[in-house]
Amino acid sequence: MLKIKWVVLFICFSAIVYCGQRPPFIEGVRPLGMGGAFTAVADDYNLLQYNPANLAKAKGFQLNIPHIEVETSQKTLDFVQYYLNNKDLFSGDLSSWTSETIDKLTNAAVKLNVNANISLLGINTPIGNFGTGLFGVVYTNVTTVSDILNINARFESNIDFVLPISYGAMLDIPGLNSFFDSTLGGGRLGVGATVKIIQRRQLIEDRSVFELSGLDPTDMLNKISTPTNGIGLDLGINYFVPSIGSTFSLVAKDFYTDIGGKVNSNYTFGYAFNPNIEFLKSIGDFVVALDVVDLFGDLTIMNKVHIGLEAKFLGFLYARIGFYQGWSGFGIGIGRILEYANYGIELGMYPGQIEERQHRISLALSF
Repeated sequence: MLKIKWVVLFICFSAIVYCGQRPPFIEGVRPLGMGGAFTAVADDYNLLQYNPANLAKAKGFQLNIPHIEVETSQKTLDFVQYYLNNKDLFSGDLSSWTSETIDKLTNAAVKLNVNANISLLGINTPIGNFGTGLFGVVYTNVTTVSDILNINARFESNIDFVLPISYGAMLDIPGLNSFFDSTLGGGRLGVGATVKIIQRRQLIEDRSVFELSGLDPTDMLNKISTPTNGIGLDLGINYFVPSIGSTFSLVAKDFYTDIGGKVNSNYTFGYAFNPNIEFLKSIGDFVVALDVVDLFGDLTIMNKVHIGLEAKFLGFLYARIGFYQGWSGFGIGIGRILEYANYGIELGMYPGQIEERQHRISLALSF
């Protein structure tokens, strides 16, 4: 007789693994609080993922040890609450299920995303600035789907380790600088590149709920014990115009990336505006940002556009708002020590169709 409690226990256990087929791009809690609009803003460890050209204007050394982020979905929190409030329904066989139980199970999901990194930025040399780090991400998504005769569980698990080595430099060419000074507001060009060394473990499996009673988690863990190694390259270019507080960016993420197969390139345009207005400066520091991702891809325009705002008060309190895939979000932070982001992702065919709300929190020591 099938004991449903073992299904629930396995779903919870599987959250230590990881999900999905994806580019080796690790989003941070700060960018997510700004709706993902961070390409031209990136001035912390996130630039190793978002835009290496921003190393060109790095003014000091940054050390980040360690940085830990944990994320789950509102759907997961709702399911866990339902399970805790109705444990008796999960202690018998299938005949004990009510229509509400079936509905909850067929819409259930257990999602856990844990990533950690250490990083060094602003390693100044005569030829430019360097940065490096080590990123590890463990992501799991377990969902249930149903048909007329059965309920299936899909287990998607990935573990990625990414070692980025980034370089950025300001182009100091006298003739070009004179042109910028006389024609384009005195801006300067910055360029950058990131080489990524990648190790990935991956698992995607569908199992019938009737098979779960005899499921051995060890078998699934063994399937992701063999890693796939790969290498990637990101390229970036910025145009900095300090006189109007603006940065324009163009980044080719995964310009070339192969992890047992090619990863599609993602070309992203970014713009950041830091207004130099006395009234605003008396309140705090503000930055407004816009990203347009997948410039040459087939995403809808609302999925491409990300908009964000960050405000810094008293030198250490942060408030953020943004729009991510057509859904609103926000973030808060106490320095770079403790940060939280709440945002929505689109699961449907177009923005505004099916939202899945996400919660992410981070803890870090930065110097």
